[in-house]
Amino acid sequence: MTDGPFNSHLHFDLLASYLTLKGLFGSGDNDYFHGTTNFSDNVTLVYARLAPGVGGAEMQAKVAAFVDRRLPARTDPEGRLIKASDLAVMPVRDIHLRSRTNNEFEPAGDIKYVRLFTLIAAFILIIAGVNFTNLASARASRRAKEVGLKKVAGASPRILAVQFLGESLFMTFAALVFAVGIASLVLPTFRAFTGHPLNFGLILTPGGILASLGIFILTGLAAGLYPSFYLASFRPTLILRGDLTKGRGRAALRKALVVFQFAISSALIFSVVVISRQMGYVRNADLGFGRENIILIPANQPVINRWDGVKSALLQDKSILAATLSKRAPAGRLLAAPGFQADVNGQQLRSTFFMPHNRIEHGFFETYGMTFVAGRDFSTEVPTDAAEAFVLNETAVRRLGFASPADAVGVPLQVFAPNRAGRIIGVVRDFNYESLHRPVVPIVTYIAPNQANTLSLRIARGSLDRAVRHVRNVFGQFSPGVEVKYDFLNDRLAALYRNEERMMDLFKAFSLLAVFVSCLGLFGLAAYSAALRTKEIGVRKVLGASTATVFALLSKEFTKWVVAANLIAWPVAFFAMRRWLGNFAYRVNVGLWPFILSGALAFLVALLTVSYQSARAAVSDPVDALRYE
Repeated sequence: MTDGPFNSHLHFDLLASYLTLKGLFGSGDNDYFHGTTNFSDNVTLVYARLAPGVGGAEMQAKVAAFVDRRLPARTDPEGRLIKASDLAVMPVRDIHLRSRTNNEFEPAGDIKYVRLFTLIAAFILIIAGVNFTNLASARASRRAKEVGLKKVAGASPRILAVQFLGESLFMTFAALVFAVGIASLVLPTFRAFTGHPLNFGLILTPGGILASLGIFILTGLAAGLYPSFYLASFRPTLILRGDLTKGRGRAALRKALVVFQFAISSALIFSVVVISRQMGYVRNADLGFGRENIILIPANQPVINRWDGVKSALLQDKSILAATLSKRAPAGRLLAAPGFQADVNGQQLRSTFFMPHNRIEHGFFETYGMTFVAGRDFSTEVPTDAAEAFVLNETAVRRLGFASPADAVGVPLQVFAPNRAGRIIGVVRDFNYESLHRPVVPIVTYIAPNQANTLSLRIARGSLDRAVRHVRNVFGQFSPGVEVKYDFLNDRLAALYRNEERMMDLFKAFSLLAVFVSCLGLFGLAAYSAALRTKEIGVRKVLGASTATVFALLSKEFTKWVVAANLIAWPVAFFAMRRWLGNFAYRVNVGLWPFILSGALAFLVALLTVSYQSARAAVSDPVDALRYE
């Protein structure tokens, strides 16, 4: 078959029939994949082609009703309520960007980031359009005589407006061609950075071409409309007499546009500060365990079956400080929660909340440096621990209703699948198995190395090569022919946020571009403002004004604009960042620093932008200024 499209949510190298699994894991109704006893598990995704006109909501309702009829809710032998109608229906085209489940074949994207970058692109386009409008209207006097002569020669305002609007559209088209050329050059680098196989094929579709043409026409009209009608409205008698005034209304409009574009820039700076603080927190947060110098290796059956000998051999080398097995290692997903029963203050609680199980071998908590807040760890010196002991985390203890962790120690507990009864022997301090997007969930841990799949090793600092050589030698003894593949726990943790790290790096780069475009417009207006006040500057200097006084005079106006822009940007950026931080269960407070830094940076950028023109005007010879015009 042909390869699947690159922009699919599902990529594969081969397909196998689902019937291949029939009978491999039980038979009849007890068949794990084809029977009816395990229909509540999370192992299967179903694809269906709907009849024309059938919507997702209608399908959702019909599927639920159908499943309730064929597989009604029931209680399993362990007392759990099994209900299969809680199914989610989602169009295939929405899976990659809008899915919020943990069970997709590949890590899903996020529509929020698509919207974010679309918004930033729109902001940059708006800022560029504002610059064009401002500079075109500010420098209109240079074309005033042209307008006057054409009107005297019989040109109507409508014809002149069409001419100037055509010039705007031509410049926009030239910019579009230039932009396509730049995009084609940087696309390979951008593609490598994002990890997505982007190409121009997505643009060269009928929809993409129409969208590009629409943006081109809208940009050209929006940026050129006001300057075109402004120029076409000049009165020829005033122009030819040299009596063209700029008008307070037009100056106010230019100021408003500058404030608007710098408000966008300030809001982006504010957002970058908050995002940088949050991602720094994510990288360095206390997760409740030691993340340094831990490597993770897939554990095969021969290693699990002979674990005591494997562990003893591993610890013979000083490069390996601790070793353990587990079903799930931190940075993995917590999906399995077969249910539980606990006796709390004389009351029997049965699966009253979601509590995943983790099956481990002795030494798990020691290897990860986790802290016990009550009770004790599993011990090889207590034989019953292997079959009857449980360790809970603090969140599980709170959800069970205990006043303190110590109150939970010794309480009878039973977990299902497998059915195991015993007592709680300890409570470990909360730790983040999953990413910081999700809060800590209740977890029950017990000894069951035969169900493990991951070998965790804490190695001595700086001894990776030696440790890996030793592990390979040990695996060669107990599981010959198996290639030892490992990765660092830190790398797995970083992978939880890799997509966001990439997106935030892009956000910073595009925010910098937006600020740069804003500065270009401000630089042009500063030059124009200085040129308009050339005679005023000359008179002031003749009357004794110092260079510093003239510099402050020219810079003061732009400073007021930046202050106004910050006052507009701060509330908008604050609420936007509060909403973004809501994606994380653990996050920083916005605080005062983003306000201070964004305001200071916006002010500094604006000052540096206008200072060249202000300084140039301030140090000019007053004689030349008085001869001006």
